[in-house]
Amino acid sequence: MNLIELWKVYSTPAGTLLGAAGGIYGTLLQGRMSAWRGHLEAGRQALELVARAGEREARTDALLTACMDRLDAARRGLFDQPRGERAAVEGRF
Repeated sequence: MNLIELWKVYSTPAGTLLGAAGGIYGTLLQGRMSAWRGHLEAGRQALELVARAGEREARTDALLTACMDRLDAARRGLFDQPRGERAAVEGRF
């Protein structure tokens, strides 16, 4: 049997088997890529969540600092006022 006759006899079954194997491999690869894409999407969402949490923490820190500054100013004003009145009263006597 020469090479051309072998090719004519076995090319169709071999091509069919290789095509089926390629199709199965392609389907498996597509499923794996889909899972990997889902994994990457979950990672992206996690990074966005961390970024939003960081921004919220920065806003909360700024708000807390502003509130503490106002509270300190009110406290200083409250304690400085009686000292000033005492000084004015003591200065009269």
